[in-house]
Amino acid sequence: NSVNKSSNLLTPDNTKYPTTLAVTNALLDYQTVANNRYTFNSQTGTTYTVVAADVTTNGKVILKCTNAAAIAVTLGTPASLGASVGDSLNIRQGGAGALTITGFIDGGTTKTTSLLNETKTFIADSSGTWICIGG
Repeated sequence: NSVNKSSNLLTPDNTKYPTTLAVTNALLDYQTVANNRYTFNSQTGTTYTVVAADVTTNGKVILKCTNAAAIAVTLGTPASLGASVGDSLNIRQGGAGALTITGFIDGGTTKTTSLLNETKTFIADSSGTWICIGG
């Protein structure tokens, strides 16, 4: 009886039972979330330009900079990286060299420096700017 079937699990209804497709889709959605771990993009050079793959909807990428010399990171605008408002990335200073991040941060062209073992999160605030949190 199709009247008693529910095609999704997002809107629970005690009078209907879920279809096999609804259960399968819910499990696939859960698997996507459950397997969503941090990934690292390790950079050992003295310069790096952030790429689109570094910016995600869930901020699960950590750009880890590890060089004993000074490191310059260039962060383009969110639009240039294909990012939407709310997308983010994390940048960690993991080496002895000073880390300087240059980009459209907190409303203007800004440079921000990270200390050893410090992580900063950059969240797309608009198509043209990032908000920096941490550090």
